[in-house]
Amino acid sequence: MLLNTTNPLTLARKRFRDAFNADPDFERVWIDNLAMFMYDTLDDERLKDKAFRDSVAKRLLKLIF
Repeated sequence: MLLNTTNPLTLARKRFRDAFNADPDFERVWIDNLAMFMYDTLDDERLKDKAFRDSVAKRLLKLIF
């Protein structure tokens, strides 16, 4: 499948995926930030569990990028 690099959003998403693959620490920062955003803003007891927060955040990143 060819990537439509004329679409700015498609290109940005690819660049993020490439950056996450090249630097796991960069991806980790995004996971941590998403996880803490959920923890701070959502009223869900499950979010008190760091492993759960991280897994949801990682799934969100994969969905977006």
